[in-house]
Amino acid sequence: MCEAAALAAAAAHACARWPLEACGLAVRAAAGVRFVPVVNVSPDPRTSFAFAPAEQLALWRAEAAGHLAIVAIVHSHCDADASFSERDRRDATTADGHPLYPGVEHWVLSIRGPGPRLDEAMAWTWRPGGWTGRALAPTPVAGCPSCVGVKNRL
Repeated sequence: MCEAAALAAAAAHACARWPLEACGLAVRAAAGVRFVPVVNVSPDPRTSFAFAPAEQLALWRAEAAGHLAIVAIVHSHCDADASFSERDRRDATTADGHPLYPGVEHWVLSIRGPGPRLDEAMAWTWRPGGWTGRALAPTPVAGCPSCVGVKNRL
């Protein structure tokens, strides 16, 4: 599986959870990059996400054991753009201003409804001086209705 297929899987998961934020990880293993959904346990899932602790721990342990590599932390924004919000930045950065997970991207998916559909997808990466974004361009994947509504600008 490639990045585009992992993004399509993440978008399908986020569409299924709309109007609540969805979350998970893009991970690289022997078979390629894939999306792993994680339960959102945020007390306000309409506007934020928090990984279920047991699921997060299991994934971090799998990475530490060399079974996978975390490529991206993924979450959706419902009926909002795919910007890396102030809260997203705060949650992804240490107190001294460095990334909490160096080398790991943060994929933000804009899911708009009703319908719901993927409207925009951005990958945010730490560079010296701050966070920079790049558009993620999903390619339609057979059986993935969330890819159909992607705007041409992606």
